[in-house]
Amino acid sequence: MKNSVILAFLMCCTGFSTPLFAVEPTGDVTFQKLLKEFPQGKLPYRFTADALKHELLQQHGLEAGHPKSKVYNSNRLSIKYHSLLPDMVPFSRMSRMPEPVMALESKTNYALIYMLYRYKPEYKVAIYDKEGHFLYKKVLAFAANKEIQAVVLDENLKATFSTYALVWEKEIEKEGFVKNAIQTVTFTKEFVVDMTIVPASEKKEPKESIPNAPKSPPAQSQKQPAIIRA
Repeated sequence: MKNSVILAFLMCCTGFSTPLFAVEPTGDVTFQKLLKEFPQGKLPYRFTADALKHELLQQHGLEAGHPKSKVYNSNRLSIKYHSLLPDMVPFSRMSRMPEPVMALESKTNYALIYMLYRYKPEYKVAIYDKEGHFLYKKVLAFAANKEIQAVVLDENLKATFSTYALVWEKEIEKEGFVKNAIQTVTFTKEFVVDMTIVPASEKKEPKESIPNAPKSPPAQSQKQPAIIRA
């Protein structure tokens, strides 16, 4: 009786665990197939501060429309592309499946822009070489409660970032978004980044080869002095 109960329990666990943890077969995954998952765009490409501000307001119901509501039903990237876009985290409490936004091509690189749906509009970019090798990823543009980061990518993937400070009519941290509005958007700084250059923090250092340590000579057994018994 006890054995039959244990067997039934194991069969039940197997039946429930299969759909939860089954991984889609990767098959013949290539960068060209990943590229086809993205709408094709042209350089220069930009995210303006005004567009990001309106997206933030729409996301919190402060303006009519909700352009990002389609995220829930959009064709997000399949987990089979995880090896090509390392920002995907499939097995976690909050799985992150990127939504393709735009694919851009310069003379030397590809830039794939995508969005991870969170509680603020945030766009990231993954940079690849022309052979499709992943180089690094970076936050490209976002609209947070108190700051906006806009960007312009030129024909050579040189990015001009512009940041802006947001001041709300009511303190956003205390009052929240209900019956609130952005009072001012103030430019704070600008900086330029060549997106074709891998940041030092992202470079993988080659493993140093450890020289072969000289072999120590085999330990010589020391002869114990003979014990002379009286």
